Amino acid sequence: MEDERGDRWKIWLRVRALGQRKVDVARDLGYRDGGGILQILKRLEARAAVEKTSRDKKQKYESLLSSVES
Repeated sequence: MEDERGDRWKIWLRVRALGQRKVDVARDLGYRDGGGILQILKRLEARAAVEKTSRDKKQKYESLLSSVES
C-alpha cells in the first residue's frame, strides 16, 4: 500500500510542484486523459484533510516547495 501511495505523491509533486499538466503526466503513466490524475489529486488532498500521516506528508512537501520558491 505504501508504494501505491508513494506513486500518488510523486504524481502530486509533478503536478503541484513542477507545474506539469495533468494530461502530460497521465500520458506518461499510460492513462488516456488527465481525469484519472485529477481523481488521484482529489483523493490525496481529501485523505490529507482527515488522516494525520497524509496531512504531515502534504505539509512537508508544501513547506519544501515554499522554501524552493522563495
